[in-house]
Amino acid sequence: MDMIGVRVGPGLAVSQYAGFAFSSLGRVGDAVLATGEGGLFRLGGDTDDGAAIAAVVEFPLTDLGAESPSRVRDIRVRGRFEGEMAVDLAVDDGPVRRIAFGPLAGAGRFPVGRGGEGREWRARLENVDGAAFVLDELRLTHVALDRR
Repeated sequence: MDMIGVRVGPGLAVSQYAGFAFSSLGRVGDAVLATGEGGLFRLGGDTDDGAAIAAVVEFPLTDLGAESPSRVRDIRVRGRFEGEMAVDLAVDDGPVRRIAFGPLAGAGRFPVGRGGEGREWRARLENVDGAAFVLDELRLTHVALDRR
């Protein structure tokens, strides 16, 4: 699978684009251009040649700033989500829990429930059926547990 790393702006992390038949991306004015063996392409629109555009944001592994195990109480998001979204949440080597939400404009709080506790948390945001979204913030609210 082809993968391209793109730095979106100064001081920002590199985003990875996978599954495209492009070898480079660039911006000229407001147009985003891509090149590959098939030629030069202008990227834009709400679909990929009529198909929904799948998007995933994988957040880095975190201990939530706690020295002891913790339990995530809820997920808080802020942004614009035009359709159904899902957050996959996992702790240590445990099972993945899927929390669905959307559509939503502004801020939302979504309870995770009990049953998951540990040290290292992984979160992954996914649009369902190509829903358009702008993510401003995703935060995990947690409770640190006793070390006993």
